[in-house]
Amino acid sequence: MRHMPFSPLAGRRWRQADEGIHSLNNARYSAACLAIGLFGWVVQLA
Repeated sequence: MRHMPFSPLAGRRWRQADEGIHSLNNARYSAACLAIGLFGWVVQLA
């Protein structure tokens, strides 16, 4: 077990990149929900 094709460090780096993509998607989704909610609120006021 001297040579490991996937080191834990590389796995952790890939996982961090994956989490970054997921958090970006979550931020985009929450921003879209916020914009839609704000638009609906403005329409109710008008």
